[in-house]
Amino acid sequence: MSTGPDIPLADSFATPDRAEWEELATRALRGRPVEETLATDTPEGVRLKPLYRAGDLTPGAAAARAAIPCPDDRDRWDIRQLHCHPDPSRGNADIRADIKGGAHAVLLGLDSKARRGEPAECGTDGIVLRSLEDWLVLFHGVDLAAVAVGLRAGASTPAAAAQFLACADRRGVPPSSLTGSLGADPLTGLARDGRLPGPVADQLEATGELARWCADHLPGMRAIEIDTGAYHASGATETQDIAFAAATGVAYLRALTEAGMSVDNAARQIGFCLSVGTDVFQAIAKLRALRRIWARIIEASGGGMQARITTLAATTAARMMSRRDAWVNALRATASCLAAGVGGADSVTVLPYSHALGVPEARARRIARNTQTILMRESGLARVTDPAGGSYYAERLTSDYAEQAWSLFQDLEGSGGIARALADGRIATMLDQAWERRLGALARGRDVVTGVSRFPDLDEAAVPLAEVATPAPVNAAPRCDVPVARDPEALARAAAEGADLAALLAPFRGEPAIMTAVNQHRLGEAFEALRDASDRWQVSRGRRPTALLIQLGTPAEYTERSVFAKSYLATAGIGAIEVPVQIAEQTGDTLAAHDVDLVVLCSSDTVYATSAAVAAASLKASGASRVLLAGRPGGDEATLRSGGVDVFVHAGDDMLATLTRLATDLGMTLP
Repeated sequence: MSTGPDIPLADSFATPDRAEWEELATRALRGRPVEETLATDTPEGVRLKPLYRAGDLTPGAAAARAAIPCPDDRDRWDIRQLHCHPDPSRGNADIRADIKGGAHAVLLGLDSKARRGEPAECGTDGIVLRSLEDWLVLFHGVDLAAVAVGLRAGASTPAAAAQFLACADRRGVPPSSLTGSLGADPLTGLARDGRLPGPVADQLEATGELARWCADHLPGMRAIEIDTGAYHASGATETQDIAFAAATGVAYLRALTEAGMSVDNAARQIGFCLSVGTDVFQAIAKLRALRRIWARIIEASGGGMQARITTLAATTAARMMSRRDAWVNALRATASCLAAGVGGADSVTVLPYSHALGVPEARARRIARNTQTILMRESGLARVTDPAGGSYYAERLTSDYAEQAWSLFQDLEGSGGIARALADGRIATMLDQAWERRLGALARGRDVVTGVSRFPDLDEAAVPLAEVATPAPVNAAPRCDVPVARDPEALARAAAEGADLAALLAPFRGEPAIMTAVNQHRLGEAFEALRDASDRWQVSRGRRPTALLIQLGTPAEYTERSVFAKSYLATAGIGAIEVPVQIAEQTGDTLAAHDVDLVVLCSSDTVYATSAAVAAASLKASGASRVLLAGRPGGDEATLRSGGVDVFVHAGDDMLATLTRLATDLGMTLP
């Protein structure tokens, strides 16, 4: 360390004030007001300003920051890989490759039938684990004492936990050496899958019993992990996501204390998993706000300081994953992983770029792992506790999210809690409304899915996927006695004797709790449906639907709108042929030389004023059934329409509605 005198570098520079910045910014914006021009609103209505200063922090910001309890001794987060290949033997190969490649934990996604508590048959949307033998195959050669295991078993969680414990026992691993999460989360499972094997109250009671047993026998594991991914995929705003997580946590906290646990012990059994998107600061603020709110809940419940530090996992959001130009998903995942690391997640699951298409193969899994390794080890993100702390923007956004989420949380609690809000459809209504707002922003280009709603690639290469064979159905499960009681040890013994998931779930069955599952979406799905229709057209007709772009005037006059129109139409899978035309009256002759399905006029407003109506009339006279114009009609709309222009396409229009109408008119088969 240098012993020389300090050099006051900052003293050589003047400190600019707010007024000076606003003057320069206003000049750059050509006189438009800075705040109104540059400020934006989040989906929940939080205003994001262009510049934040110390004065923008809420009163008591320093104390609020201190109320975000985080582990202060970490030097990494856990790289937790999701595994969902139906074949346990293939899942074993993937798990071993992930661990060898740097993963610290595995997350097991069981097939949808198991998650709904139905008898396992032959699924392809998750691991099919019928009996102990399947678990032994899955974990063959895997050191269960060194790898954290998380379960995503939905309604079958108690049965899957019993089989996992039997597997560990058969492998000679004592319960005290196991780490991870059993993943119990019946309320979120009800929202996601629309079904629980018994009444909600009964399932909550069973969750409390499982947590109490877990606290006594599995010191390294948590019984509960609240995964709000289904809400997030249904369109939830960041503050709704936080509020639903907190309300669900309170429901479980009550169930655990009613089962005889102290608040401190109950809090240690509850963890959270939030989905994070590509808006880095919003995702950071969401994670920090949840920690603050949960700490406040535990404090108000009488919990101690250590109990207020929750275990927080993060998953790159499923709703942002695209099926088109899937390679871009790797970039989205990188931004999400950065946000999760900076936001203080204890473990992160990066979904491979091909997640929305099927079961990822080895390269996609490796890139997902290495994304985390590079950010954590080479960039050193995990070496700083709460690296966003102190940022005026991050602190203010955290406070805004926390306040708004707390208000919704209180509203839910005052109306009977999360279970009642699910049962009466209130949650579903909020999610549907949030999704409609998101879809509107996508349709008008305010939000963008790169490669899908903007900059599509009609010649994209196919993404490789893992081969998946449908598991063979099982005619009958091995006979064994399953205890009537919900004792995890007795259930584990039954699992060791060969009981399958359905049999082990028998003590938890009753009158099923049934509701309409929340409507999960991906942001690009509506545009991808148009691309799928284009693919079907191409198969049946030998080419894609095609537009003729009539470029009027000089390149300086038509290039910008020609590029825009080509990308606009490609979003729906409509190809383009670009032809410069100097004389408007010759557009009809140009059309006759090409086999196309529609025509788009592209040029400047100046050229349109003198030539667009003439060109459109010539095209119509030559048999064009649909003539589009790239640009806003302005005051000439009546003249242009009378000349033959049918549709105007421009930035900010309802692109999704326009393209859907065009696809229908062309005869493209939409779902």
